[in-house]
Amino acid sequence: GLTFTYLDPPTLTDVNPTAGPTTGGNEVTITGTSLATTHQVTFDDTPAAFTVLSDTTITATAPPHTAGENIPITVNTLGGNYTSNIYTYQDPPL
Repeated sequence: GLTFTYLDPPTLTDVNPTAGPTTGGNEVTITGTSLATTHQVTFDDTPAAFTVLSDTTITATAPPHTAGENIPITVNTLGGNYTSNIYTYQDPPL
């Protein structure tokens, strides 16, 4: 017969760092649970390059974005999606 596996939805417990330059390019470590099946990470709906390190840790490269606070980071997994508004883009110093 056919089998079906239920997967837990992801959670995000920490983002480090929580801020970066508007030019993007900095590495952001995202920790949580049920991250092993991550297939997309977005910053305010802009896809980011990412690497799954374990079921509890992924790294993502922040894409460029205009300055602003509470930018949503969304992690999409086979078990569901999780969004956390805990990232800030800052203009680089002149």
